[in-house]
Amino acid sequence: MTVGATQREAEAARREASSKKTKADLLARTIDARRELYGAEYEELLARKGEAATTLESLRGEAQSSANALTQANLKAGVAETDLRNAESQWLSLQEARETQCSRLSLMVTMRLASVPEGILIDSTGRPRNLEAALEWAGHQLKGKLADSLRLPILTAGRDDALTNLQTKVHEASEKLRPYDQNLMVLTPQGTDWRTVSHFGPHATAGEDIRIALHSLQMANTTIENELRGETKTVVKASLFAKLRSDIQQRRQLAVELVQQIRRTLAGVRTGVADVGVEVDWVIRETPDAQRMMELITAAPSDETFEQMYQVLRQRMDEVVGGAWSDRVAHAFDYRTWHEWKISVAHASFPSDGTGRGGFKSVTSRSNPLKSLSTGESRLATMLPLLAAAWSMYSGPDYVGPRLLSIDEIDAAFDDPNLRQVLSLLREWDFDVLSTTPSMPPLIKRESERVVIHEVITSGNKRVTVPWLWEGHGDAKPLSFEEPTLDGMSENLTEGQLMIEEN
Repeated sequence: MTVGATQREAEAARREASSKKTKADLLARTIDARRELYGAEYEELLARKGEAATTLESLRGEAQSSANALTQANLKAGVAETDLRNAESQWLSLQEARETQCSRLSLMVTMRLASVPEGILIDSTGRPRNLEAALEWAGHQLKGKLADSLRLPILTAGRDDALTNLQTKVHEASEKLRPYDQNLMVLTPQGTDWRTVSHFGPHATAGEDIRIALHSLQMANTTIENELRGETKTVVKASLFAKLRSDIQQRRQLAVELVQQIRRTLAGVRTGVADVGVEVDWVIRETPDAQRMMELITAAPSDETFEQMYQVLRQRMDEVVGGAWSDRVAHAFDYRTWHEWKISVAHASFPSDGTGRGGFKSVTSRSNPLKSLSTGESRLATMLPLLAAAWSMYSGPDYVGPRLLSIDEIDAAFDDPNLRQVLSLLREWDFDVLSTTPSMPPLIKRESERVVIHEVITSGNKRVTVPWLWEGHGDAKPLSFEEPTLDGMSENLTEGQLMIEEN
């Protein structure tokens, strides 16, 4: 570049700078003029501009913060949406599992593995009516059972052992059923890991649940047993009660004859002192039970009669609660309890019976005429029926042996006339009497004529007896005995003989 060119460029730059300076001066004067004209408003606008700039800057900061928060929220929303989708999947799985378990609970009822407890709603088939009922039942089953990490392995091991044992038992049972063309099989119900045992009969194409088969078998067995029991019961009742009726009738007839003999014996016995007499009778009790049993014992034999006897005797056995079987049977078949004794006592002081002698008064729980007698008369009245009963028993056609009586203190409470009356009866009825007495009264010596006396001698804590024989006169003599035999015993106990133990 030449100097001239440079100078020209410099000159042009000065002219441009001068022009711009002129424009700047003009603009500054214009601004100054406008400032003078609009100065206050301009300052206000300038201040507002500054405030607006500050506010804008603050809003830009807040906008940036909101943008950042929105970004974080979007990130969290994405995470939450992912969690929700996972939770939904788990909820659906749990819902399906719950429905499955509820179906299993219902299946337990259907397969008769369990029954819903009382208080839980069920449908017409016995299964839980709804989900709440199924959950309540499940809670009952799990109540009190700990849920820990060791429980499942323990239960699993127990189940495996039970399945092994089940297989063994089923195999053994099948072997026993094989000769009858029957079989048992262990099956797994569809959709479960359970095991059931089914019974297959001859030519069967489908099995039957073992419980149903067993129930059917039990029902058939019960039917057969009932039929057999009914037939057996009829046969047994007919034979048993026929024999029972005959035995009771025979025993009762013997008892009635014995009582009649006692009555005949007592009819002619009135003591010579106070004219004491006794009447006894053995009559059927006036109770529905006793009356009914006597009707059945004497009724014509029939199935109806035997059935009624069975019912009445069974009821009598049940009356003895908690007793031994022998006691219950004895109570049921003891015909003596169907009877009662009627006892009457006569005395010279009682109103006359029309024969000029004292009449009889009945002995009852409310009225006991024995209390109006003296001690000796009362004892005599008590002894008379007992002596008559012993005489009647010894007088039986089949009895062979000594007519032995044992009387404690034979003379106790008796005056001489009453004692003489007793001794006279003992001789008349041919008794062999063994009695105790503190001493040997003269009346016994005179009335007995021949008496064996056993004197009791006491030394320390030992007692021995010394036998003496009284022949009715003189003094008693010591008596020695040879080794007795049955025949010798019968010969030694002669008619009217008394054995007195004197202590």
